[in-house]
Amino acid sequence: MAIMEHVREWQRRRAALAEVAGLDQHTLAEMGVPRGDLTRLAAMPAAQVDRMRRMAELHGLPADALDLGTEARDIALNCASCGATRECRHMLARPDVTAEDCDFCPNTDTFDRLAKG
Repeated sequence: MAIMEHVREWQRRRAALAEVAGLDQHTLAEMGVPRGDLTRLAAMPAAQVDRMRRMAELHGLPADALDLGTEARDIALNCASCGATRECRHMLARPDVTAEDCDFCPNTDTFDRLAKG
């Protein structure tokens, strides 16, 4: 990644974190999402979000299935705190990867259940 891409990513995450920090308790209550969860989600690098969407697609879900809802938030939080980021990055870079290759993913069961409808 070029230096300017790193700077833009840092700026994007910094702005997102500032937005979360600026939310009042009433707004947070209306959203039904704890500030800590929003902070973790706002801090996720764009590349990690892309991998999460790619993993969903690999399991048969359209990427936009992760845009809304409590289940989508839980999937994103699992991804945000996943310890297999490196393995995920390497596995998803392979052109021949299958969902079965990615059993390390903490969202595998959820992806499979959602894909079955």
